[in-house]
Formats: sequence, structure tokens, C-alpha cells
Amino acid sequence: MKNSGMALKRIHEYVAAFNSGDIPGAVVLLEEHLSRLQEQRCELDHFIEVTGRKIPRLNKSLT
Repeated sequence: MKNSGMALKRIHEYVAAFNSGDIPGAVVLLEEHLSRLQEQRCELDHFIEVTGRKIPRLNKSLT
């Protein structure tokens, strides 16, 4: 779970839910984590797009 970027506190919550047999609770924690990752990915895609647009503009100003 740590390799997926999940916070240590959330990993402990997930393990506790899983080990106690609260599979629905464990699934909710994973779904929340996936949602956060998708939000971060969306933000990162935006930053990549903005940066990618700036490079050609700066290069064009050099010529």
C-alpha cells in the first residue's frame, strides 16, 4: 500500500479493517485512495499541459 502513495495512517486503517473482516470498510478506504490519486493525476496532467505550452512560446521568443 505504501508503494501506492497511501498515507501510513490510512494503511493502518485499511489493515485493521481487512484483518477484522470488514472487507466493505477496506474497499471504501481503497476507493477513497483511488479517488485522491485520480484527482492528483488530473492536477498533474494540467501542470504538464501548461508547462508544455510554455516551452514552445519561450523558444519562439528566442528566434
